[in-house]
Amino acid sequence: MILDLLRTYQLDLMLVLSGACIIISLFVLRSKTIRPAKKRALALFEMGSALLLVADRTAYLFRGDSSDIGFWMVRVSNFFVFFLTLVIIYAFNMYVIDL
Repeated sequence: MILDLLRTYQLDLMLVLSGACIIISLFVLRSKTIRPAKKRALALFEMGSALLLVADRTAYLFRGDSSDIGFWMVRVSNFFVFFLTLVIIYAFNMYVIDL
């Protein structure tokens, strides 16, 4: 029952969570108590997470679309999912180095 509910609202949850990541990154950038190196790492981490969720949502929306735009959107979105995973790892490394 709960799994059916999650499957129904999965795309909406991804959109809400990406919005939360964007808001948190804006809060991090506006903060005056965080050191600049840590601020850059946290902001990059949150923006990468938000874009990763958007790209994954887009790939899921266009999955199974046999038109040209569907073909390219799935490929480009999957590339961004791959690339943004590396960006998140890089941001985490920046954060750990700053610690």
